[in-house]
Amino acid sequence: MSSIDWQSFTWEAFATLATGAAAVVAATLVGFRQIRLAHQQTELARRERERGYHLNLATYQVSLLEARREFLRAFEEIWYEFLRDATLGHEKWGRLVRILLDAKLLFPEALAGRLDAAASSIQMHKLHRQRAQNYFEQGVEDKAQKQLTKAFEQDDKTLEALNGLFDELVRASRVSLPTSDANT
Repeated sequence: MSSIDWQSFTWEAFATLATGAAAVVAATLVGFRQIRLAHQQTELARRERERGYHLNLATYQVSLLEARREFLRAFEEIWYEFLRDATLGHEKWGRLVRILLDAKLLFPEALAGRLDAAASSIQMHKLHRQRAQNYFEQGVEDKAQKQLTKAFEQDDKTLEALNGLFDELVRASRVSLPTSDANT
């Protein structure tokens, strides 16, 4: 085994060893700082992705809110016309069918199904009114009266189908935007 000859050990050799040891310690500290910096960068990137997700979610929710608001305005307009006139013209009927198709994409299935039921009821009302008019024109008043009675019964079914539905549609249209943490 060889041993160190401490007699020939010089200050220059000591300085070389001390410099090497200091370099190793400094490199170790730099490495730990780089690891910590990499962790911080990873955390910042995660937060940025999360913010981007929340921004995309908020954008989606605002778009959905706008589409639902347009639907509700159109539906309310058609509904008030139906209540006022007890019937819908061809143009309004077509518009109702289009917005009900939109409703299937905009609202939960249960609400869209209730809208479909109401539309079917309005369609049946329209059918009975048309039959009544045809019978009146043909001079068959008893059948015309029966059709009018059926039309009025459909009115009741329509009102029942839509009872409270508009308020539920409004509640379903509300969106809550994510809140940001004060720490992020």
